[in-house]
Amino acid sequence: MSQPINRQLRHKQQAVLRQNIVAELYKKGYTYREIREEVMKRLNMAKYSLNTVYADVQAILAEWRQ
Repeated sequence: MSQPINRQLRHKQQAVLRQNIVAELYKKGYTYREIREEVMKRLNMAKYSLNTVYADVQAILAEWRQ
């Protein structure tokens, strides 16, 4: 039972790490493709879709609006 909870926690932690990097790069004016490449390099990720980059940016913008 704890296995799915641990997986969810790791997923959430990964998303927070990604979004911190995305926020930094977005503020500097990086394109989505540049953000994608830099996040993949910094977090040693094999894949990170542009759709996920978009979702991360939208989540960050929503947080900033609050």
